[in-house]
Amino acid sequence: MFYFQFFGKLKNKIIYIIGLVGGILMQLFQYLRHIANDPAAMVQHFDQNSELKWLDISKGEYANAYLIFNSILESPIEYQFGMTYLKSFSLFFPHFILPNRFEGLPIWFVKTYYYDVYSLGGGFAFNFVAETYLNFGYIGPIIIGVILGWLFRKFWIYVFFKSTTSYSLTCYAMFLPSIFILGRVDFGGGFKEYLTSVLLPLGAIYLLFLEFNKLKIK
Repeated sequence: MFYFQFFGKLKNKIIYIIGLVGGILMQLFQYLRHIANDPAAMVQHFDQNSELKWLDISKGEYANAYLIFNSILESPIEYQFGMTYLKSFSLFFPHFILPNRFEGLPIWFVKTYYYDVYSLGGGFAFNFVAETYLNFGYIGPIIIGVILGWLFRKFWIYVFFKSTTSYSLTCYAMFLPSIFILGRVDFGGGFKEYLTSVLLPLGAIYLLFLEFNKLKIK
């Protein structure tokens, strides 16, 4: 979709409609998550149980970010001063290597604030912004916002004004989703997912790109 829009093959109005439909479906998914592996059951459950209040964004998928942040704000905490970021690298090691490794902020949060949910095996996705507050207090979201804004702007200028190639556009297209999930993921989980689903594939594409250029030269 990004390529179609970039090359003028897809009108902005169509993108807005797709985004609106996608946003509504994401909100409804909160009430259909438990049967996500059975599309037929999802349709049946929606038909029999759906209510207008399902669209209330103060509940559901979009509410999790606010729920997490408010829970932390309303309780006394010890600022971590960046330790959650360092501890997150232990998540790359399996439990048999590091049996006492950092369990991750999503598990820590639900165990601390919603133990009844934790005891049932449930959980919440953590919030990237809330993690900055957990580490540095009120200045945390401001610092990380400035850093990310600067990086995103530099990346955008590089791709669209300095090096507009098929490879750079692919990198940019694969990078875009990370902007939208920042409110639903912590650093550890996000970096691990980004490494395996974006950076490694991009590395493979880059190596293939180099090999292809060598063959062209020959």
